[in-house]
Amino acid sequence: MLKNLKFKRTAEVLFIASFLGLVDMAYLTEAHYDGSALVCAAISKCNLVTTSAFSSIFGIPVALLGLAFYLAMLSGLAFYFFHEKRRPVIIALAAISGLASLFSLYLIYIQAAELRAFCQYCLLSDALTFLIFYLLAKQLRQREESFPQMEGAIIK
Repeated sequence: MLKNLKFKRTAEVLFIASFLGLVDMAYLTEAHYDGSALVCAAISKCNLVTTSAFSSIFGIPVALLGLAFYLAMLSGLAFYFFHEKRRPVIIALAAISGLASLFSLYLIYIQAAELRAFCQYCLLSDALTFLIFYLLAKQLRQREESFPQMEGAIIK
């Protein structure tokens, strides 16, 4: 039961982090497409970062890629609870979030070294991505039989 309770908390944090990331990236994606200025703290230069040459890859806004990442995480987590073989789902989510974490490191480097400006929304997304990867990698290290069933992981 304790393992299920621990996983329940981990699952809650994963869902919350993914949802917050989704909202964050939805805001940046909307601002990208409608061209509106972002509301930023005085120390943040969001608009410089989000309108730079680095804000799109092959014509696809980085914010839209982030939005897709968080949708994939939420979908994968929902799928996890309804799938018999849970370990492959965690492996796939951990792999995707690992790649996203590497991409986040690259984006942080771009902000620091190339742009010399930071976006608070981008940094929030980076932190959420690292948290998601850490929690999934931690869950992946557990043995397969410790992966809880849906009934045991969710309190009614």
